[in-house]
Amino acid sequence: MNILVTINKKYIKQINILLNSIQYSNAKEHFDIYVLHRDLEQSDLKAINTNLNLEQFHIHFIKIAENEINQFPVYEKRYPAEIYFRMFASKYLPQDLERILYLDADTVVINPLKELYETKFDGKYYVAATHVKKALHKLNEIRLNIKEDEPYINTGVLLMNLNDLRTIDIEKEVAEFMENNDKKLLLPDQDIIVSMYGDKIKLVDSLKYNLGERTLNAYNINHPQNSIGLKWICRNTVIIHYFGRNKPWNKQYRGKLDCFYHKIEKMIRKNAKEKVLILSCGTGGGHNSAAKAIQENLLDKGIETDFIEYLDIVNQRVRNRVNKLYIHSTKENGKVFKVVYKLILSQHIYLLHNP
Repeated sequence: MNILVTINKKYIKQINILLNSIQYSNAKEHFDIYVLHRDLEQSDLKAINTNLNLEQFHIHFIKIAENEINQFPVYEKRYPAEIYFRMFASKYLPQDLERILYLDADTVVINPLKELYETKFDGKYYVAATHVKKALHKLNEIRLNIKEDEPYINTGVLLMNLNDLRTIDIEKEVAEFMENNDKKLLLPDQDIIVSMYGDKIKLVDSLKYNLGERTLNAYNINHPQNSIGLKWICRNTVIIHYFGRNKPWNKQYRGKLDCFYHKIEKMIRKNAKEKVLILSCGTGGGHNSAAKAIQENLLDKGIETDFIEYLDIVNQRVRNRVNKLYIHSTKENGKVFKVVYKLILSQHIYLLHNP
């Protein structure tokens, strides 16, 4: 299966949790994960891989150049550029991919994805779910000039028909649309897809494939005789989506669906691989160089490693003083340094014999 995520550095942990959730609930499947980004560093890429079975996952990092982003006709400063990457995914992804499932960073997967992934497109560009009821849809019809039978979808879970999307010049079409409609948009990427391709969207059940706290509450209020709880969700729901501001990693979360997110966190901690913290002090003598050489050796062996320079913890004034004291201690063949070193060593030996 092909999975697409588009993120920046703020969502490293969330993407790792999402991928781990896919691993736990789809153990027999192989996944090609495509990560579209613009600011991830090597350490971020390693963090995303944490605790993943890399025989099950093949992760492809695709960096979008800044000059490419600046050409996006919908790029505005108040929205992160990453929200638009999914719209132009057919351009950046390998041309031999026929379909891909896009997932927001604030989703978790709790059951097999195969049924959703293999959904027939029936000539549509997208397969998605809607959270919008009739009353709000009427407002969107007026605001976006869409037809009554064209759904307003949530684009956090989006199965994409890459074959058909490559038959259109989506960049040109979006640019032309934005010339006349940019002032109407509230959620730019979502509004654009719905406005332009509303007749090319196939709907799936939001309770199964895009369940959020508000969706759950609305359904239970409208179906008191048939309300659903956590047992039903565990058996039937595939994707939980923490859309809006109610995020499970925030203490202010309200609702019951955060239990799925925290369960995955606990499973990651339980299955966590060996991790080493290396503390060094950059006071000369090649301490940091030696520490980084050790770090590289451990990483080559698959052991997760963090490197912290001790003096980075303190302020610059203290750092400067320590460096000066160290340099002073090494003068005259290091007499002061040797005295202090022997004193510290003797204290350590005393403590070992007299705990």
